[in-house]
Amino acid sequence: MVSDSSKLEISSKCTLNGVGDYKCTFSNKGKKEGSLCEHMILSRKNNDPTKSFILDSEKLIANQAELVKIMQHEVDVIKKDFKNDDRDSKFKEIYHQLIVYTYGEKGLGISEEICSGLVKAGDIREVAGTVSFGMASWPPIKLCVSNDGWTDVCSFSTVSAGEMKKEIDTKFKLND
Repeated sequence: MVSDSSKLEISSKCTLNGVGDYKCTFSNKGKKEGSLCEHMILSRKNNDPTKSFILDSEKLIANQAELVKIMQHEVDVIKKDFKNDDRDSKFKEIYHQLIVYTYGEKGLGISEEICSGLVKAGDIREVAGTVSFGMASWPPIKLCVSNDGWTDVCSFSTVSAGEMKKEIDTKFKLND
């Protein structure tokens, strides 16, 4: 939920099915219109190691960690070789990769951004679409393999794009 002294209070509630179809309801209980963007995160349910979750493989996580190192090198090159506006443009080009590899390194699947659009004060806005996870753009049923259904293996949550940006900016020192 986003809340500030200007009385912007937007929260969301989302549903997701195995092929990646989602529906999010954004509710603005504040006194100011605004918007909220989020990402969905897939994780192994209850960290149960007996459940199959493709992103948990040690080899894949190690690969993600190596990719994070490569991305850090790319960020360092951009910082060194580009100035202000050009630097920001280059960071935008690689930003989704930074997110996917950072969360993949933790064994989590991350979706592309889902945004509410403008939500007026006291109003509700529904947004629906399809998301995929990781650089391979997989739906939940491909990441969370189970005979009993993907929700037996995985759960999903959301994180605001703002919170994620802070984490990525800090990890890769994008504002230095």
